[in-house]
Amino acid sequence: MDLKENIEETFFIDPDSFETDPLEMPESLFNDAPPAVKKAKGQGNNLPPVKSLRSAISLADQVAFQSRLFRKDSSLYQSTVDHLDKLSTMAEAQAYLADVFPEWDQNSDDVRRFMAAVSRKIRK
Repeated sequence: MDLKENIEETFFIDPDSFETDPLEMPESLFNDAPPAVKKAKGQGNNLPPVKSLRSAISLADQVAFQSRLFRKDSSLYQSTVDHLDKLSTMAEAQAYLADVFPEWDQNSDDVRRFMAAVSRKIRK
C-alpha cells in the first residue's frame, strides 16, 4: 500500500455512513430568523460549542470581518464580540446586530460565516 492509499484509508469518511445529516440543525432555531441566520444553518451548530465567540473565529475571518462588516474598526469588532459573548439567546444576538449594523447584507457570505460562529457560542 502506498502513502496516498494509506492516507485515504485512514482519513476518508464516507458521507453515506451517517444515519442523519451531521450538519443538520433544529428548524426551531431559525423560525423568523434573518436570512444570514438561516444560511448559517449547518455551518456552526454541528461543531462543538465554544465558551467565547473569539475562539470560534479564525484569524483570517477576524481580519475579513473587521474589514467588511465592522467598518474597518477593530475596537468596534472587539466590543461587538464582547457584547455577544454576554448574550444567552440567538434572538438577543439578532436584535443587537440588526440594531447596530442595519447595513449588513444578510445574504453575504461574511454575515453567514459570522452568524455561524455566533451560533457556536449561543445555542438557544
